[in-house]
Amino acid sequence: MSLIDRAATFRGNVVDHAVSVTKNEFPQFVCKLVAKEIYDEEEQVWVDWTDVDENEITAYVVLYGSKGETLSSNQVKKVCNWDGASFQALNDGDYSETGIQFRVEEKVFQKQTRLQVSWIDEYDAVPGRSVRKLDQGELKQLDAKYAQFLKAGGKKAAPVKASGAKAGIVKNTKSAKPTSPKGPVKKVEKQTATEAIAGSKSDLSEPPAIPSDDVPTGHCTKDEAWNTVVEMRDSKISDSQLAECWSAAVKDAASGKQSDELTEEEWFKVQEKVMSETAVF
Repeated sequence: MSLIDRAATFRGNVVDHAVSVTKNEFPQFVCKLVAKEIYDEEEQVWVDWTDVDENEITAYVVLYGSKGETLSSNQVKKVCNWDGASFQALNDGDYSETGIQFRVEEKVFQKQTRLQVSWIDEYDAVPGRSVRKLDQGELKQLDAKYAQFLKAGGKKAAPVKASGAKAGIVKNTKSAKPTSPKGPVKKVEKQTATEAIAGSKSDLSEPPAIPSDDVPTGHCTKDEAWNTVVEMRDSKISDSQLAECWSAAVKDAASGKQSDELTEEEWFKVQEKVMSETAVF
């Protein structure tokens, strides 16, 4: 087995795990995943992946950041049936029979790109880039919590009517021959999660990066960009400094547009701009 070599949505199993900390001393759940199926977005079916050699990846899931519990922490609770009361309990749990769905995406920083797990979910969750929607009470609490950042971000957007579209139904797995990866794939030796986090103080949150002369175009939502810069910021960066960097990056990316008109590619540029000024790697 070797590392997954493409951006896609997979589902499989947790084969090893551990709880550790990031460079900024935030708790994180590190888990080695093995893919058994890949999601075909065009056909909307799961395709067998068991015969493909490139089926491993390690996920680094930050549980708490400077603002408290992360959205990813709630996903760990669902996937691992963790009550959130003890990191030791999460570390000592047995997840060898646990099914998991995970999304692998390209992340770019300082002209380097790497594939990493950007989201985890329950095995039978509807695949795609959909996220859990907050109710009105939760949205009001969120507005109050981040009022200073919303004020710095620009004009208030007009309310948008809820879409009547329903989530698509995922079809059953079909038997299909997996496509071969383009170009040669470098083989890597197996490594347990315990070994993977042995150097956590120096480089735990950064899997090996692939050098690139040109910076590829990435994409993320506004929420994903914000969560990333909050979780990765230097502890010396204050809330007001982060808000100032965020506001400047949004203004630069918008080029006269409203913030709610930015594309996922433009939000990715905002994320990278803010991280280049506030993150620690």
